[in-house]
Amino acid sequence: MQLFLHCSIKEKEIDLAFTDTHNSPILASLQDVLNTLWSSLENLFFLSTKRVQIKQLTQAMQRMNDVQLAKIGITRSEIEDYACVTIRVFR
Repeated sequence: MQLFLHCSIKEKEIDLAFTDTHNSPILASLQDVLNTLWSSLENLFFLSTKRVQIKQLTQAMQRMNDVQLAKIGITRSEIEDYACVTIRVFR
């Protein structure tokens, strides 16, 4: 059996992939332990979250008419949410 470890900051989880099709309770427990460890490390270094408006994207979306906005699946009232990113600040 081969074991692959995938660690993702963006997805905030650790995935274990196996080449065989059966699930192993030991490996499932290992994945839980690794995810707990990952969360602990993340909490140790995590300071704050800041929402930042992307000015150029906001301006471009505000220039669009309602038909154009509907084509990309948003309403005018949702522009601020779509043109914003969340930045996580670490130590």
